[in-house]
Amino acid sequence: GTGTPVLVAGQWQYTAVYPSFLADVTMNNTMFRVKVASTAANVGDVNCSFTASTTISVLTTTCSALPRPALLSFKAMAANNTGILQWVTAKEAAGLYFEIEKSTDAIHFRQIASVRATGDKAEGQTYMFTDPDLLKGTTWYRIKLVSTNGYEYSHIAVVYTGVTNFGIKALVNPFDSNISFDAVTSTERQATISLLDEFGRLLKLQRVLMYTGVNRITIAGLNELSNGTYLLRVETDGQAINKRVVKIKQ
Repeated sequence: GTGTPVLVAGQWQYTAVYPSFLADVTMNNTMFRVKVASTAANVGDVNCSFTASTTISVLTTTCSALPRPALLSFKAMAANNTGILQWVTAKEAAGLYFEIEKSTDAIHFRQIASVRATGDKAEGQTYMFTDPDLLKGTTWYRIKLVSTNGYEYSHIAVVYTGVTNFGIKALVNPFDSNISFDAVTSTERQATISLLDEFGRLLKLQRVLMYTGVNRITIAGLNELSNGTYLLRVETDGQAINKRVVKIKQ
């Protein structure tokens, strides 16, 4: 649909409303994300539109068992112009295996490999996979966890190979209980992320290792903050990016 943005603390905010639906078994594992363009015609043009890397999944059941949570973490990085995936599991279900899916437009995914689970059912395992094809531009990856109980998807990890030194994209603003954004870097580096109030007092401090490409970063535990304006600061290698963010309790 179409919508008109509202200027909030110097940033444009859009509200998208999806038509209501019956959350029955046919909707299980349906995934939604937001795609924004200046006109309806530009929605199909990857150069004139923006697709959010964050997805919302619908999980429903009709009294049958859904897969037990098995994925502790999943990340993708670029090295020597190839995509390298790493994921960590716990409490692996019987017969578990992983289907690795890839996309070049963040919409259409195809399976490129299948990996059998090898970890202990209680302890889990760490897995690595290298995409045999060379990266071109931006590539999206996700993992489908399949077991005798059914299947579920991981979040989507993004790898970027363009010439970008350091920047921030897809900042969720206003925020409620957490702040999330994509940090884009051309080299692997350490970053310090700070959240300050309007008086410059430090409220949150987080240090992360950013891999080459796009890194999804989340600052959690912000439920108790009062509504208002805060400063988000990301520092790395003598560079700093400051963003005004607004807390609005839902």
